[in-house]
Amino acid sequence: MVTQQSTDEIRAELQEIERELDVLRPRVAEMRRLIGERWDAPRDPVDLSATLTFTEEQEAIMATLEPRRDTLLERLGEGA
Repeated sequence: MVTQQSTDEIRAELQEIERELDVLRPRVAEMRRLIGERWDAPRDPVDLSATLTFTEEQEAIMATLEPRRDTLLERLGEGA
């Protein structure tokens, strides 16, 4: 039997998602800044590749969290 999440459970999940996004956003912004400012970015092609891959992975996580957050907000009736 499938049960609906309680409002408290939804709010708890929403808070966790917001905390994760609060960590990821500045991290990704900083990595993109470093990549853009080549003087401070990794110069070794392997390091640059690893940095780009890490940044893209973090952005992919954000891309899954943001729609989930919007869905939870809708379930709470707070809109996206």
